[in-house]
Amino acid sequence: MGLQQHVNFSTHTGGHCLDLVITEVVHGISVVKCEQGPYISDHCVVKSVISVEKDNIVSKHVTYRNWKNVCSNEFSSDLLNIPFDSVDIDTLVCTFETELQNIVDKHAPVKEKTLVVRKQKAWFNDNIMKLKRTLRKAERIWRKYRQQDQFEYFKQIRSLYSYEICKQKKTVMVDKIENAKGNTKHLYRIVSELTGTKSENPMPSAVNDTTLAEQFADFFMDKIATIRNALNDYQCFEPIPKDTLCFNSFQELSQTDVKRIISELNTKSCSIDILPTHILKSFLNELLPCITRIVNLSLADGVFPSNWKQAIVRPLLKKAGLELHLSNYRPVSNLSFLSKVIEKAALHPV
Repeated sequence: MGLQQHVNFSTHTGGHCLDLVITEVVHGISVVKCEQGPYISDHCVVKSVISVEKDNIVSKHVTYRNWKNVCSNEFSSDLLNIPFDSVDIDTLVCTFETELQNIVDKHAPVKEKTLVVRKQKAWFNDNIMKLKRTLRKAERIWRKYRQQDQFEYFKQIRSLYSYEICKQKKTVMVDKIENAKGNTKHLYRIVSELTGTKSENPMPSAVNDTTLAEQFADFFMDKIATIRNALNDYQCFEPIPKDTLCFNSFQELSQTDVKRIISELNTKSCSIDILPTHILKSFLNELLPCITRIVNLSLADGVFPSNWKQAIVRPLLKKAGLELHLSNYRPVSNLSFLSKVIEKAALHPV
């Protein structure tokens, strides 16, 4: 259950261990020392020294775009004016991205602000926040005037605050388990969180992050080159007879086909996407003619747009506990959303 018991000595005159010190693994409470104290009754005092890890409250500078204040009508009107008459796929994609970037900068310019970063707690809702403020106010009043009725009110609010926290924690955990019904992977992730098991992805040592990134890039590129050379030397394939029917073209997709492909894809964005995926889907009717033109031109020419061959590559350790060598990592690529649309379009049934 993610709990740890620290008393390993008798706490009763009968020699039994009846008094316990139990902590939760995941809440950052570490018992440094737990020892037997004097007997003030038939039970002894249990003296514990604990180290409580507080969440560091740090500030960070972030950039963002305020999509909530975008005027939908004006944004939609500008999207409809994006030209898509180019006959070269790379030129078309470049024009599309340039125009889209200008529209985004116009309606949702990049802003900067400083945020106080705190670890989010799923159970800390608005009701608990309100109770916490009431509790702190009652405590300040009692400490200032020291009246008995103020103290009783403070204790009443404190008890209610503790009760609501326990109740909300239980509700959140029950909801998590219910939502994980039938999903073993998700359920194991919840168990790992409860027992304090964290999935880590340690990196090899390097002079700095830039040097490490270059080392990974060279290693993965060399690995691809090695695989290609091995395939070129592999001579077990028999030549295809000339009279065999070969695949030589893709089927042109309609706007309805492209819209269905986009709707079925997960609403995930990549940091290299100009337009977040959820915004793109919200204004899909305006962008659909241009996206359909890009997809069909790419399939007709048999050319994948150069701008969409980029990806955010993250090295992940293949298995926990392996030595931190480059060969023990696998590359995981995060692709732009529209590049996935073309990949799905190529698999569209004839």
